[in-house]
Amino acid sequence: MWKVKELLVYDEVGLFRGKDEHGFRKVDYLVKITEMSLGDLSQESAKSIRRWYITESKNYHWRLTACYFECLRRGKQKVFHRRHEYLMYDEKVKAAKLR
Repeated sequence: MWKVKELLVYDEVGLFRGKDEHGFRKVDYLVKITEMSLGDLSQESAKSIRRWYITESKNYHWRLTACYFECLRRGKQKVFHRRHEYLMYDEKVKAAKLR
């Protein structure tokens, strides 16, 4: 639980308070990602980035932010940034093919 408290230090605006769009506590998601291996966290980050990019919904933005803060807490921001850059490039390529 101390890992989650470290993550909450970054939460100055209350992004992780309350429940998500499915009625689950956001803190439970924080516990989940703090217990993930780095590989699993990388995949979760990719999933959150893709969902946010496709829907542009703030329902996924808080998850994306949580993944970034967890990478930051571990000192592995590059993992998140690489996923973000790869997925944004991939989405731009897909969009170009549809034109």
